[in-house]
Amino acid sequence: MKSVMRFILNNFELLFWITALILLYGMNTDTGKNSFCIFNLIGFTWCPGCGIGHSIQSALHLQFMTSIDQHPLGILAVIIILYRIKQLSFTEKQLVS
Repeated sequence: MKSVMRFILNNFELLFWITALILLYGMNTDTGKNSFCIFNLIGFTWCPGCGIGHSIQSALHLQFMTSIDQHPLGILAVIIILYRIKQLSFTEKQLVS
């Protein structure tokens, strides 16, 4: 159990981004009611990132025109997140003494 917790703590960012992409990939956008937006959940009707989650979901499903229509930075966000996952996956972890 201790080794599992150490693995999670040492790889938290990597696990976070992989989980986020899996959740966004599986998000149902047909109803328009599903959202992971904190501002939307507490009642605000607008935020600067409005639509980026749906845009990322569309980009992950290779629906690039829909992705651009929902938010112009969605495809770029996917590229950056995938690049960060690659960085975190293939770098050797340095142990701090």
